[in-house]
Order: sequence, then structure tokens, then C-alpha cells
Amino acid sequence: MEILTESSSEDSIPVEETDFWKEMQSNRTGNLLVAARLKAGLTQKQVADIVGIRQSMVSEYEHGKRRLTRDMAEKISSALNIKDSYLQ
Repeated sequence: MEILTESSSEDSIPVEETDFWKEMQSNRTGNLLVAARLKAGLTQKQVADIVGIRQSMVSEYEHGKRRLTRDMAEKISSALNIKDSYLQ
């Protein structure tokens, strides 16, 4: 997939080369977690309460400051009603 650059409508670059794409990929799991949580209409606190963890842990998962273990991915996936493979 390519996108147009700001400088000219004739120029295009692969989306994978954009800073936005690189930033999104650097915390892919956290971004997927945020999207799934928002789609479910839940706050970080609500997810934390369902799973039995602190809200700050959900925030750390979402911001890539804490690594999501397989066990925790299963618990959070269940809370968000998504496949656990989505977060791995």
C-alpha cells in the first residue's frame, strides 16, 4: 500500500516507511488492546476489575511499558470478548 506525500500529488511512498506506521508497529499489541477495549466500550478500570488487576497495569500494557503474558492475554481477551490470538 502506498500513500501520497505532502510535497506532491505525484509522489508516493509505501505506508510502511511512514513515521506513523513505524510508531504504531513499535507498540502493536498495546494499540490492538486499546482498540479492542474501546470497541467493547470499556474503560481501563472496567477491564482491570473484570480481570482482577490494577488499572495502572492495563495502562502499562496499552503503552508498551509492560509485556503481555500469554495468560494475561487470555484473561483480557476473555474480558473483551475477542480471540486471545488477537493480542499475541
